[in-house]
Amino acid sequence: MSIPNYSNLYKAIAVRHSTRAYNGMPLAEDHLQAMRRACAERLELAKGARVILAPGPADRVFTGLAIKGVPAFLAMVGDTAAPHIEEAAGYLGEYVVLTAASSGLSTCWVSATFRPEEAAKSVNLEPAEKIFAVSPLGYEGQAWLVETFFNTMVSKSRTRKPLEELLSADSMPLSSSPRWARVALEAARLAPSAYNRQPWRFTIGPNSIRVSIDPESREVKGAPKQMDCGMAMMHLEIGALAAGVTGEWEFLDTPDVAVFTVGS
Repeated sequence: MSIPNYSNLYKAIAVRHSTRAYNGMPLAEDHLQAMRRACAERLELAKGARVILAPGPADRVFTGLAIKGVPAFLAMVGDTAAPHIEEAAGYLGEYVVLTAASSGLSTCWVSATFRPEEAAKSVNLEPAEKIFAVSPLGYEGQAWLVETFFNTMVSKSRTRKPLEELLSADSMPLSSSPRWARVALEAARLAPSAYNRQPWRFTIGPNSIRVSIDPESREVKGAPKQMDCGMAMMHLEIGALAAGVTGEWEFLDTPDVAVFTVGS
């Protein structure tokens, strides 16, 4: 099944950014409905994962990042017994986050520095489920002193590595790759990741792109690299669709993550 509203999500890739200062206003009804529809989507690749729209105020869910004024939050939840659940949580979670961005809402992926026990008070978890990450959801507020300082400190992390640095040694050269692959990888390059570590590496084939984990990228407790790769997979697929190409994902064994193959 194709990703719903992929053309709007493709545009959202360019404008989505992490927001930590919110104005505290409750979500408008049209935004609530849009987010409920997005959370209700059950994408084929994301079996065992779901995203829950949780009510606020939610400031107590977040720690260490001075996130304030949050009227609601998203919880990326997964069945810990399901295979590839971390990738699935990242893939589905980024679909909902991009939907929020396309609707004019602000978000910020938080996986390592939130209070799971506080988040769980607003989320009905099944016995085998876990909250892998959360995101504040609301309207961006005026950047206050802490926010301005934080943005200054992380200005470098707003950039991304050139695509050439993200290709594996056995990849087809970018210059000779098909157009759809270049569009898809440019979208994947802009995916969020914990501390902007970009732990993915790509291998371009004649009709495929393989996603693998970079073993040298930074380890962050509570923020699995597989979840970051799931976010990049969502971006990659949206980019391919925007380029007029459809494909299928197949999960692989670590250190590989998955391969996206299009019709020859």
